[in-house]
Amino acid sequence: MSGGGKVTLRAYRPSQETCNAEGLPERGYVVFEVRNRGQEIAPETLGRIFNPLFSTKENGQGSGLGLSMVQAFSARSGGHVSCLSILGQGTTVRIFLPLADKTTEGQHAVKTSSPVPQLSAPPRVLVVDDEANLIGLAARYLRAKGCDVDCAEAVSETRRALEVQSYDVVVTDMFMPDGTGLELAQGMKRRQIPSRIILVSGNVDVTGFSADDIALFQAVLEKPYGMSILYDLIQESILQRSAWIPRIGGGKPTLAS
Repeated sequence: MSGGGKVTLRAYRPSQETCNAEGLPERGYVVFEVRNRGQEIAPETLGRIFNPLFSTKENGQGSGLGLSMVQAFSARSGGHVSCLSILGQGTTVRIFLPLADKTTEGQHAVKTSSPVPQLSAPPRVLVVDDEANLIGLAARYLRAKGCDVDCAEAVSETRRALEVQSYDVVVTDMFMPDGTGLELAQGMKRRQIPSRIILVSGNVDVTGFSADDIALFQAVLEKPYGMSILYDLIQESILQRSAWIPRIGGGKPTLAS
């Protein structure tokens, strides 16, 4: 709300009629609602707000991944997110989450007490970036964590590496002198290379990304990022083979002490 306004937060149990209108199964829900009385969302933008690679933010103001993360969390929880924006009246975002019954609570208790799944073998990772210092930092950290790491500083070098070696995960910068991370991912898809791809950049031009482009990436990480966040994403990318994990990193890259 760059022009100012009022924000109201509410939590409540919605009526069954409201849930039906949202296309939700018949069960109990709780709604977390955020409503503003400031600037509304433009109609041409409203249909794209949950796109993880779409943003109206200027360069350096963030990647705009917040709403896509909310949508992914809600969907994994069996819920739903809706957004209504009316000219002159502001915007309302509603997050519908299913209520837990006693059986579900017990199941969650068992799950949370279980050990975190471990990888059966050290991940083989290819780190692609034209910043030599960042490559070196990432490689040292990931190797200290037990990963088998190779590095490349260009798209052409990466393609040659993929011809002779298979990788669990490819971590690629968006912009490089001889191409982009998107072009690299598109080429990997054409060649049916099954590696999971994490896209890294501090300045992604998201306006040209289609739904097919988005599906190429397991995660998006904004520079600067913490090395521990990158390592966690690598593990999740391998363990959760079907999940899109949009992430935004914070803080400068640092080696573990």
